[in-house]
Amino acid sequence: MGGASTLSAVDFTEKEILIAEQLKAAGLKWTPRQGDYFADHGLRIQLVDKELADQLVHSEDPLEDRIWLPTWQQGRALLRKLGFVLRDHSEDLAVPPGGGPAEAYIGVAVESKQRGRHVAEGSSDLEALYGVVYRVLKSTKKETKAGLQKGGRAQGKVCAICQGIMVITEVSGAWYYVCSSCGHR
Repeated sequence: MGGASTLSAVDFTEKEILIAEQLKAAGLKWTPRQGDYFADHGLRIQLVDKELADQLVHSEDPLEDRIWLPTWQQGRALLRKLGFVLRDHSEDLAVPPGGGPAEAYIGVAVESKQRGRHVAEGSSDLEALYGVVYRVLKSTKKETKAGLQKGGRAQGKVCAICQGIMVITEVSGAWYYVCSSCGHR
């Protein structure tokens, strides 16, 4: 019977796993695929093989105790799907508050014409990327809530042209559904 390999080609830090758990709580959805990584609540990292991916997809409650750990490529693909592009990725050294040796500091910035710019920082590429994904997800919830208060219904709206996510956006004082990927309204 297939399963998950505990051998990981990608190292995830405990902090990255905790931020990924916040992504899940913020509404990040996961459809398991071969080659994906996840952590169980014991923070054990596992690699999904084909058979486990099939089991998880067809199980009644497969993901409750699993936290998806997107790779750098998956995180960037998710941001593109939400209409954002990577604008800056930098690495610097920063001295922690109170002094001590300098630590690596990574900054990631993404931008969308319709939804603005989001920036996050971390001590690793993934930590910063997960942070910016979290900010985008939270801003999407706020935009949806604001749109619903204006009378819109953004939940479940998908672009007829590219299947991108439709967001409620104000254009010249009027509110429209605008595709976060292609800009169609």
